[in-house]
Amino acid sequence: EGQWILKWDADELPTTGLKHIAEYLTKYAGNYNLFGIPIYHMRTPTQALGVEYGFAHSRLYIKQAWTRYEEPVHARLVQPYPRANTFDVALGMGMIHWSYYCDSRLRRKEEWYAKQPTSGHGKGTLVKNWSTGLRDLPPNMEYKVADGWLEAIKNA
Repeated sequence: EGQWILKWDADELPTTGLKHIAEYLTKYAGNYNLFGIPIYHMRTPTQALGVEYGFAHSRLYIKQAWTRYEEPVHARLVQPYPRANTFDVALGMGMIHWSYYCDSRLRRKEEWYAKQPTSGHGKGTLVKNWSTGLRDLPPNMEYKVADGWLEAIKNA
């Protein structure tokens, strides 16, 4: 209890800027107990989909006795009376989401989500986002992956 928690999904990768998160929180957290982190849904190694481009999701929070999640798929953080703030994109602190990078994996994921009543996704909802237009990842949103990793997941 009282510790900061950074949550990310298995198909996400924190940007290199998030390595400075402890320093940032020490200096600037103040009375906040929840931060939104910008998410980028990658379609190519340098371009993200226009859908939710840089939209902040509640991913960094102080664990409290009453902290809990709702929904078994896309768990939603529930904290009474959160004092929230969002990271400035200029800090380069964001989350890179890879579900849209691999067509075959996205199709399988969409089929599974369509069977889950609380997923928020029906048949066709993920694939339709492929046509929302691509935008370049902000230059300060940097990430590192092992050599060959992007090619491996693209062909999964």
